Amino acid sequence: MATVLIVDDDAATLESLSEALELSGFEVAAARSGPEALELVRRRRPAAVLVDYRMPQMSGVEVIAHLRAMPGLEDLCVIVASAWPELPQDLDPSALVVEKPFSIDTLVELLERCGVRASGATPTCDALPS
Repeated sequence: MATVLIVDDDAATLESLSEALELSGFEVAAARSGPEALELVRRRRPAAVLVDYRMPQMSGVEVIAHLRAMPGLEDLCVIVASAWPELPQDLDPSALVVEKPFSIDTLVELLERCGVRASGATPTCDALPS
């Protein structure tokens, strides 16, 4: 089963997304901060990461930069969730973006575009269109 790591500082968002993805057949790991997410990734490599763009302590952009610097995670499927219409210029160009609020169907579709399926398929983001 494919594991999706959700990183969001809002407990209600984290809980609802976790529940929805689990009901869709994914294994879910959850973190309420960037540092917590990075620690989880060190212990267990997820198939994809859904990270909130705006978080205290460490932004989504910073989390992605740290993930990309980790050996073997350069091609990890990353989805940035944002309620803000304009994202920074330095956002990793390989990251997918989903605007809040979004449906679970939209999220599952983005995961599938990365090759991440509930069945545990191997993720690849290389074939995604720009």
